Amino acid sequence: MSKFRKSAALTGALAAGVLAVSVATTGIASATTVSGGWYSTSGACNQAGKNITSNPSSPYEGWSWSCPYVSSHTPHYHLVLSS
Repeated sequence: MSKFRKSAALTGALAAGVLAVSVATTGIASATTVSGGWYSTSGACNQAGKNITSNPSSPYEGWSWSCPYVSSHTPHYHLVLSS
């Protein structure tokens, strides 16, 4: 399977809501974070974040994303979506 197809398949799974969700509460404000999977490159991670959060049919449209580097995990880039 090509890198593009893997990314497209993962993006489809994310848009369908097949994710682990955790809720973090700070005082009276709360934010939801969602794991969007792991990527080999920051570019692929950021592209997936952009695709997921800018797709009108995605439940995560308008959310923020980040791709922190995690040296203890392979692949190293973790897509984290937050409301």
